[in-house]
Amino acid sequence: MRIIYLLLIVSLGFLLGGVSCATATPGSAEGGQATQELGDATVSQIIIKFRDNTLDPSSTRVLQDLSATAGIGLSYVRQLSMGAHVFSMNGSLDHGQLREMLARLATRPDVEYATPDLSVRHQ
Repeated sequence: MRIIYLLLIVSLGFLLGGVSCATATPGSAEGGQATQELGDATVSQIIIKFRDNTLDPSSTRVLQDLSATAGIGLSYVRQLSMGAHVFSMNGSLDHGQLREMLARLATRPDVEYATPDLSVRHQ
């Protein structure tokens, strides 16, 4: 349950933080928002939540459309328990390019949110 809570915090912080790549850090709450910059973290996967839960994100058409918007090839990995989906990136992006790519995906009318898939370590 804590992972789901942290994922929601990360997603909310990401969306409200002007599309900045961040992860929740327990115990630090400056201004009520606990975030930590990516630093040297390498992001190879992203999480996308679609507005339409009946959409098949593993279909070729959806993957081609998402990849075109992202500007990098995306491959479907799996569905998360809360209805979001994990995609792997077929290439690497620096943090600025990652932010831009996530912002483009988030502007799609069928996307509720797009965020980096970061490992959250319990401390």
